[in-house]
Amino acid sequence: MKRTIAIMVIALICTGLFALSLQDMLEQAKQGSQEVKRYEISLSRTLSTLNEQDASQGLSLSINSSSLTWDDSDTPLSLTPSASLSYKTEDDVTLALDGSGAVYLGSDLAISGSAAFKASASKAFELSSAASASDLTKAKSKLQAQLSYDQSMIRFETTFYQAVQAIVKQQSAVSKAQKSLDKAQKALDDALLLGTYTEGSLSWQSARLQIDYAQATLDNAKVSLDNLIEAFRRDYGFEYETPDSLETVELFFDGSTSNTALYIAKLTLDIAQASYDESIMDSRSLSVGGSLSGRYASSTPASTTAAAELAYSASGLSLALSGNLSYSSGSWSPSITVTGSYKTSVADQAEAIRQERLLNDLAIAQMDYQDSLWEAEQSARQLLADIADHEVSIAQQRSQVDYVQRSLEQQQKLLELGLVTASSVEDARSSVEDELLNLESLKLSGLILENSIRLFCL
Repeated sequence: MKRTIAIMVIALICTGLFALSLQDMLEQAKQGSQEVKRYEISLSRTLSTLNEQDASQGLSLSINSSSLTWDDSDTPLSLTPSASLSYKTEDDVTLALDGSGAVYLGSDLAISGSAAFKASASKAFELSSAASASDLTKAKSKLQAQLSYDQSMIRFETTFYQAVQAIVKQQSAVSKAQKSLDKAQKALDDALLLGTYTEGSLSWQSARLQIDYAQATLDNAKVSLDNLIEAFRRDYGFEYETPDSLETVELFFDGSTSNTALYIAKLTLDIAQASYDESIMDSRSLSVGGSLSGRYASSTPASTTAAAELAYSASGLSLALSGNLSYSSGSWSPSITVTGSYKTSVADQAEAIRQERLLNDLAIAQMDYQDSLWEAEQSARQLLADIADHEVSIAQQRSQVDYVQRSLEQQQKLLELGLVTASSVEDARSSVEDELLNLESLKLSGLILENSIRLFCL
């Protein structure tokens, strides 16, 4: 039974903490990224190359250069132009029209000439039942190109989220380091004020060492934060600003393993199967065609010829039946021609070796496909586990935020009654800020997990 898990990454409850929308920042990063442009160009180039290979149908026009000659014969000046026009339909029907002519100027300035044309149509039928490995390979290449682009774009988003998350975590580290320094400094100041420590004593020296350590920790945390912000600017082309809020995101995953990557693995198996089938199966084809041609010359009678041809080929055997019907000088001249040939291959051993190699390739492809199925199942299970863990983490963190917020309210009330110091309230407020930052980091983890699901489900 399929399992559906929904996770809500809820919008930030604190207002005024952030400035920009995270999605707006992501779109800005995409628009200014050379990496994204490279993905788009790569996809366009790959699809153009594949489409170019399929662009055999269409209109083709060829006009041959005319030949103009002069000699000392009875027709010293001659002009012989020619042209051809062909069109191939989506059904692989080829239509062609060819024309040629000649114009002669005699030594007595008399003009003579001739003209010829031929219109034809033909179609080939593949009689073999095996799927075409070539067609499957083209389909696989197109799917791989689109999948690679989609994966690259999602990984770009994930890297962006991770960069923001790293900054948020480091901001939390800076905040904690600052609070540790302030706390250590206040403890020393209070001890000196109360006379607990005297300047220069071992206790004072120990407290100073703690302050120095806290200062060094803070300085290192600030340097790390600056480095992360500078890396963000360098990678995405604009200055980092803490995002306004995280949009509500619903994550659904039912554990299904059906995706494009698995389909491509199946295509790879189908290609191996088709390649092997083609090597052992008789390649049979049938072609039919017909033409109508005519010729006119000023010095000879006009002639017209209609022709039809039927051809069959299979494993070295070729058979052809053709018929012609010509009309010239008022009479008809029919003719029928039958031709045939058979060729045996002298490379039987090489062909046997090739078939054995293709059979081995097929066995490996079958094992690879089974491995892909198993890996997809494992990945699906892991995603379900990750989603469940994230759901628990989000719930626990929200409970923790609620707890520290209630603790802050309690400390504020106790301060009004004079039962606690202002530092206790400040500590409680710092805890709220830290836990809110931790919650934001978890929300970013939710977006990253969402992209992991998108990657798997492509």
